[in-house]
Formats: sequence, C-alpha cells, structure tokens
Amino acid sequence: MKIIKSSLVSVFLLILFSSLAVAQSLSFNFNNSYATADFSATFPEPDGKNVLFSTQAIKTNDDKDTVTVNFYSESLKNDNVNFLILYTIVPFTPESDTVALDRMLDRGFGNMAMKISTRQNMAFGGLSGRSAAGSNDNMVAFMRVAVTGNRLWSAIVTCSTNYCSQSDADNFFDSVKLMQ
Repeated sequence: MKIIKSSLVSVFLLILFSSLAVAQSLSFNFNNSYATADFSATFPEPDGKNVLFSTQAIKTNDDKDTVTVNFYSESLKNDNVNFLILYTIVPFTPESDTVALDRMLDRGFGNMAMKISTRQNMAFGGLSGRSAAGSNDNMVAFMRVAVTGNRLWSAIVTCSTNYCSQSDADNFFDSVKLMQ
C-alpha cells in the first residue's frame, strides 16, 4: 500500500496544482453529465473545455506490479477551479477501514501543502467512505475517498481561495455513482 500511495502522491501533484488568480465568488451550473463503464457524474457546465480523460500505468518500486491510474478532470475559470475523479486499479485488495482512508486523505492534502480542517465519514458513490476539507494561504480543497475491490476511488475539488465552496464540492461528490 505504501508503494501505491507514493505513486499516487506524484500523480496528485501533477494534476492538482493550478495557476492562482484574484479571488472571486462563483456559482456553478452542474449540468454536464458524464458516464463511463465505471462511474457516472455530473460536472459543472464547461467554460470552453470539457471533461478530459487520461490514464497512466505506474510501476511499483520493486517493478513487479503495475498500477493504473485513471483521471477524469474538468478545469474552469482559467484553471482556478478543478473537479477531478480518479481511480487507481491495484494488484491487491487495499484496506478500506477509517484509518486507511484517513491515510489517503492525509497524503493527498499533505502533498498539496494543505492542513485538513474537517474530516468525517461520508458516503461516496454508494460506498462508505471518508471526506475532508482543507486549505493553505492560496487554495482550498475538498476530497472524498472510498475503496471497492481493487480500486481506490477519489473525488477532489480544488480552487483558488473563494472560487468554490463546500456546497459546490458536495453537489459534485453527490452526483458520483460508482458501477460496482
């Protein structure tokens, strides 16, 4: 699990850091339905870009196994707001208890140099999961995580300070349905 988390940390850093601009209050119209064989979700109305998909195969440190990370992201307002769903397929069944899910949250927020302000048990895509919110001087982030079978699921909303709210994140998270 440690190898997988280290690889995911690198992936989180590549995706989550975006350019920062002057803060402003925004409102999102969640009407951009998106579906795959693995999940469905409603992203905000795009402002020129639609949901982007990418996948990356990452070798474990011992080079014996490969994990596959699948990203679905939408960036808005000149990359000041990011909505992301990712799942990682691992060659084992990961732990899914509260402690394991909190480690996923801790690493995700830690690698964004953010302090977690709240965390709680929260449903995610029909699964029992964990949720957290955090911030630093320039950004806020909201994250939900869950595990099903050999998949680690995360949904993340990041934004420049005052560009999004917990309510925006919850609207996005609550739209996610995992096909189990």
